[in-house]
Amino acid sequence: MEINSARQDSLNRSVLFQKDGRPLRDLRIMAYFRQCFSSDSNISTMKKLAHVLASHCPYEVPIARIKMRHLHCEGS
Repeated sequence: MEINSARQDSLNRSVLFQKDGRPLRDLRIMAYFRQCFSSDSNISTMKKLAHVLASHCPYEVPIARIKMRHLHCEGS
């Protein structure tokens, strides 16, 4: 992902350049998943996040408990 950003050059002109958006994306992903875990887990790198996610037990729902509801209908 590339992010366009306006900056001022040495002559005080507005210059458009591109930045790499991967670090920002990584921070957003880590911030999202940090909400899911207790506050005492220190998740500061993607490696630690991967370890915490891998050690977390998945939540399982029996298929008999799933109910389907049709919410969209097209008519003419």
